[in-house]
Amino acid sequence: MSWSEIKVTTAGNYIETVANFFHETNAGGVVIEQGPGAQSSAIAYLQSGPGVEDVLARLENLFSDLGENLEYSITPIKEEDWAEEWKKYYHPVTIGSVTIKPSWLDFSGASPIVIELDPGLAFGTGIHPTTQLCVRELVKLVRPGWTVIDIGSGSGILSILAAKLGAHRVTGYEIDSMAVRIARENSLRNNCSVNFIEADALKGDLLQEADLLVANIGFNAALTLLGLYADKLKAGLMVLSGFSNEQLQQLQRQADAAEIFVRSRTKDGWGCLVVGQ
Repeated sequence: MSWSEIKVTTAGNYIETVANFFHETNAGGVVIEQGPGAQSSAIAYLQSGPGVEDVLARLENLFSDLGENLEYSITPIKEEDWAEEWKKYYHPVTIGSVTIKPSWLDFSGASPIVIELDPGLAFGTGIHPTTQLCVRELVKLVRPGWTVIDIGSGSGILSILAAKLGAHRVTGYEIDSMAVRIARENSLRNNCSVNFIEADALKGDLLQEADLLVANIGFNAALTLLGLYADKLKAGLMVLSGFSNEQLQQLQRQADAAEIFVRSRTKDGWGCLVVGQ
């Protein structure tokens, strides 16, 4: 059986949407690659055949809805090569005092905190600017003994970092069962104790009291959490990301209207909002 590598290049603020689209097609690996300027690429691996044409047609519809032109390339990959092919896009990433290292690569640096990661089919490699923004905030904010909640935990990077920073209890919520499995494996790989739960923490009453809540999953989730924070959320601090600079401004206005204190940080067209500090 052969595989097709599909590479879609688009504006950075749409790249998570494309990656999520590929993830929902059960692609055998999804990678986000930062390009020059505001451009980024989402690379996915699909089994060759009629299904690829269906995926491309749905991609055309997605980009039409976004008001964007679809730019993509397709490269055939041999069966014996595809499982290793996507790994070429991963490399150690150092963010201040933290290095995120693919489990199959050696790292000889001197970072105080090293997170060894195998993302599998889950999102989260440390490459994306929103992940880097959240990493910097957690390093600055998390204190030993704290309780931390990570909503949309993906491959487990932020949850594992919180545990390595000394958090006493860390809970990661994720709606994708495969991501939960991968995050648990990564937690064990890093000798961390994190409770990963397959659930949508934005629905129901799952959010227990916490010293810090982090959610790197987009504008709508951030808007919901801002509303909950003003109303009933029992969190001392929130770190929210996964949205563009323009959406950051909307969230800041929402926080101002609710008289919630916030500060913000941006990187490469993406924003991060810290609430309550």
